[in-house]
Amino acid sequence: MIYRPEIDGLRALSVLAVALFHIDFPFFEGGFSGVDVFFVISGYLITSMIENEIALGKFSLVDFWERRIRRILPALTLVIVFVLIFGAIFMVPNHFLDLGQSVGSQGVFLTNYMFWRETGYFDNPAQFKPLLHTWSLSVEEQFYIVIPLVFFFFSKFRASIRKFIVIAGLLISFFSSLYYVENHQNAVFYFLPFRAWELLFGSFLALNVIRVKSSNRWVSEVLATTGILIIISCFIFYDDRTVFSGLWALPVCLGASLFIWGTSLNNGTSIIKLFGNRVVTLIGKISYSFYLIHWPVLLFGTYLILRPLKFYESIGLILISFGLSYLSWKYVEQPVRLRKILIPRRFVLSGGIVTLILFLGIGTLIHVNNGFPNRFNDEVNKYAEGNTDDNPRRIECHYKSIDEISKGNLCQTKSNKLRNSERSTFISWGDSHADAMMPVLEKISIENDLLMFHASMNGCPPVLNVGRIDWSSQHNDECVSFNESMLQAVEQKDVGHVILIARWIVYTEGRSDIESSTLREPLLYDLGDRGSVSNESSRKILEKQLTETVEQIVNLGADVWIIEQPPEQNIISPPNQLAQYAIRGKDVSTLGVNFDLHKQREGSVTKLINNVARNYPEVHVISPDIVLCNGSGICPLARDGISIYRDDDHLTVKGSMFLTSLFNEFVSMTLQN
Repeated sequence: MIYRPEIDGLRALSVLAVALFHIDFPFFEGGFSGVDVFFVISGYLITSMIENEIALGKFSLVDFWERRIRRILPALTLVIVFVLIFGAIFMVPNHFLDLGQSVGSQGVFLTNYMFWRETGYFDNPAQFKPLLHTWSLSVEEQFYIVIPLVFFFFSKFRASIRKFIVIAGLLISFFSSLYYVENHQNAVFYFLPFRAWELLFGSFLALNVIRVKSSNRWVSEVLATTGILIIISCFIFYDDRTVFSGLWALPVCLGASLFIWGTSLNNGTSIIKLFGNRVVTLIGKISYSFYLIHWPVLLFGTYLILRPLKFYESIGLILISFGLSYLSWKYVEQPVRLRKILIPRRFVLSGGIVTLILFLGIGTLIHVNNGFPNRFNDEVNKYAEGNTDDNPRRIECHYKSIDEISKGNLCQTKSNKLRNSERSTFISWGDSHADAMMPVLEKISIENDLLMFHASMNGCPPVLNVGRIDWSSQHNDECVSFNESMLQAVEQKDVGHVILIARWIVYTEGRSDIESSTLREPLLYDLGDRGSVSNESSRKILEKQLTETVEQIVNLGADVWIIEQPPEQNIISPPNQLAQYAIRGKDVSTLGVNFDLHKQREGSVTKLINNVARNYPEVHVISPDIVLCNGSGICPLARDGISIYRDDDHLTVKGSMFLTSLFNEFVSMTLQN
């Protein structure tokens, strides 16, 4: 197969885009789509290689997989060893447990399935997964198992049969991704059946399905340049709201295909000279090592510094990653791949299998030992427990189906001794913050013999008839239906008190700066009148619709408690931060958001909530910061050796218990009345 340096140049552009996306570099919010370019390139090169060998009568499955082992495993093993050593020293038990599962999954090429089960690619917990980026490697590995088997089986048939299979597979995979992406976005993002069409785009090119005899330089130039412009446009204009894969992955793949196709028609174009120069192709040659290395280096840099990386620090770590990648490529990848280290084929195959078994074994060992908590003292482990200290009834109670709610099948407290008065019946209703506060509310209800119902839905404010700009119409419809069903439940249950709980501020001001997201703008719009969305419009909509919601509840004879949100912290993972401080013997008492900054951030929402409450004597506003903030001017991350927060805005179960006295005061006042 003829070496094409411009394809290495395309690799260079794509891997740089991915890296710049990971450090939040301006204008590269869509840099994650560089992975899709890699898929097209891989499909093209692998299929070209197989088809060439079939034509020569030399295609062998064993030879193919031996080459894949030589190509993939050396650098991957190096990175996994590095990650495991660092993780064993610094990672708290639950993070190390996750790492072990990642390593074990890599042993069976199922890392993508594991991450699909655990978290979304753009979610904040992803920032504590040093092997998250290997999901794409698992997709390619699965492709490397399937496609050679298919081609081997049909190697004795005419090439047109293989072309038909590739085209059929491409179309089935593409339309499947379109069909499922709306309701199963994570699955479409991670799974080979929904990503295969991107790799098969490359196979389509390799099989020369569309024959063009023209070798005109300008035709080649226009096609290749158009392809690059499309790719760069996707890097610039996409962001983490872009629904991937599905339709939005198509321009990226078309761009990569146009580039590969265009540069194949004429090798004298200026675009080939640009992408085929020595510096660019060197980056492309080390792109695999760089892709593997840069993400754990960035993540572990954050671990060591104990705060989000500054821009110049991120750039510095990217440069370090390039240096490490070059060393990996020169002294590990190349010697093994090019057989400079003479290893018989049978040893390569058996060594590859043994390595994968070791990955699986190490992962299993870490899993069985629960992340080896005995590496640290009790103080560290106690803080780290906050990572997983969430509502024990979450699966049972957090977002029951709308059908269940409509039937009146809500979660309720498990007290056997309940007051008979309807005035002592409560219902808590809200988003994930309601779920986080459910344990303390349940405790209070049981202690006071109260009947309390509960239901919550992620990201859905307990407000009638609003939509989120970052949600699909179907998702917004679910939120609207959920809230309408909850209002019906208030009437059906003859509830005396409704507790509305939400992360109010995010719906009008967007996410905090600490969160790795482009969703820092307001989210709410009025379903009856979309119009333009701004901070001011979102505030007006929230106040208007909250007023309408409160009015309808009051008309049903119930009082309303509006719980303001706990202070947002300036740290993504407080339990991890506290644990890292404890590991190094640093003082944790200073960790926490400044009280004045908290009040400044939430001032507008506090004002509108009080505006609503002012018009209804039945409405009571409860501020958790009365309890969660102390007299030193901070709202601390920890108290009594316990992490109050699970992430930057949700309370742990133990953290919620600090609100017991505050809520009991209101309950006592309610029962007296």
